[in-house]
Amino acid sequence: MERGGRLGRGGFTVVELAVSLAMTGALAAMGYGTFRQYAEAATARKASLQLAADVSLTRSFAIQRRESVSLVANEANRTYVVRDTAG
Repeated sequence: MERGGRLGRGGFTVVELAVSLAMTGALAAMGYGTFRQYAEAATARKASLQLAADVSLTRSFAIQRRESVSLVANEANRTYVVRDTAG
């Protein structure tokens, strides 16, 4: 017991909880935008590295087989394939 006969009560007031929830929401909203940008950049970086590796592999096939080999892109499907002279 405290002086004056009042029991000490722990905890938070409704105002304190509302303020902390609002601050948490604002921080989460700011963090989401940054995370989304990071995820998009990481996806683009991964795709560019994969394309560079596939171009290098296509070149290696051409040198190894001593024939024309091409990397054909399909924009509609966002894919590409490696084709030799046989098709």
